[in-house]
Amino acid sequence: MRFILVCFISFFLLGCSNDSKKTDEKTQDAKTENEVKSNEVKNTVETSQINEKITKNINIFNGKSVDEYYDFKCASCHGRYGEKSALKASKIINELDENQIKADLMGYKYDINYGGNLKATMHRMASELSDDEINALAKFISTL
Repeated sequence: MRFILVCFISFFLLGCSNDSKKTDEKTQDAKTENEVKSNEVKNTVETSQINEKITKNINIFNGKSVDEYYDFKCASCHGRYGEKSALKASKIINELDENQIKADLMGYKYDINYGGNLKATMHRMASELSDDEINALAKFISTL
């Protein structure tokens, strides 16, 4: 509403002015204001889209963020930053890329015989995860 009022007043003042230089300055000011408002709208939309993605991630882990889920379910064995070999029997997961992490978690989830000495534990953990949760977790771990 303010935007329309500002535009109307700007055009009214521009039409009543005898000095074309002042008119050009006012027109430029109005254009600049429109650009600023347009950028604000774009930033709001982009922020909203980012927040929506974060919200989706929160919902897939029963109300926890990926970070919180990792801390709760994974960090006790693998370390806060994925720097530990779980019980000195697993890979150090922060050295793996996203695709390898995803493949390993899918292997544990769908194949009871997948993995090494800790396959039963990891099968139980991975079988609780949806494919979307595995994707989010793999992406997160690969950034540790």
